[in-house]
Amino acid sequence: MGLKRSFRWLLVAAAASAAVPSSAQVGKWELGMSPTWAFPTHHAGDYMKRSFDLQFAGMYHFHEWLSAGGELSYTTGHRLGGKVTEVDWDNPPDGRPDNIGFTSTAKVSWLMLSPVLKIGKWVEFEELLYRPYIAVGMGLYHFWYRAGENKLTGYTTKPAHLSEMHVSQRALASTGLGMNLGVGIDQQVFDFLTVGFDIRFHHIFNVVDYDRDGTDDDDFDFLIPGLRVYYVF
Repeated sequence: MGLKRSFRWLLVAAAASAAVPSSAQVGKWELGMSPTWAFPTHHAGDYMKRSFDLQFAGMYHFHEWLSAGGELSYTTGHRLGGKVTEVDWDNPPDGRPDNIGFTSTAKVSWLMLSPVLKIGKWVEFEELLYRPYIAVGMGLYHFWYRAGENKLTGYTTKPAHLSEMHVSQRALASTGLGMNLGVGIDQQVFDFLTVGFDIRFHHIFNVVDYDRDGTDDDDFDFLIPGLRVYYVF
């Protein structure tokens, strides 16, 4: 009887231990990629279209709440188009900027290299591991324009009618310092694989010439939501 009772208690203890959530165990290193889209916002959203973007990341989880590493991002090309709002197209000029719509065959691409911090802790929920996080980064952004033709159509402040007025977009390059800030969440799928989603806001200083004065003294803002896949070890 004593042996049966002891065996019964062993079974109960085994079942109870199986029901206790295991501690969060995730590899220290993450190598990942994210195919996504880059959406220009604020003034840049008036001036150019979205572009396909491909990102690569390498991170090291060196603290319970903190990972650090680097990200490399490349966009295939934002086609120019929308409206020009900071140029006076009247001849002679009347000193007032015009709001003129335009289409274009020109594109602008960019390449980003940035150190990144991810602040967040792995937690267990219904036997799955999740990590909500905040991401902060600052790095270099290199932009280059592919030459093309802009066609302007609309009315100036004088008013004068512009009908497919052709303005050349020359090829040029510009490099500036920028920062990004975002939020996201990761989920462990296997011991070696996590997937997640995050959204980043990027602000780059002095890389765009909206007023066409020959100086890249305007800022570029864009938003990148993306599905992220990481190999973990």
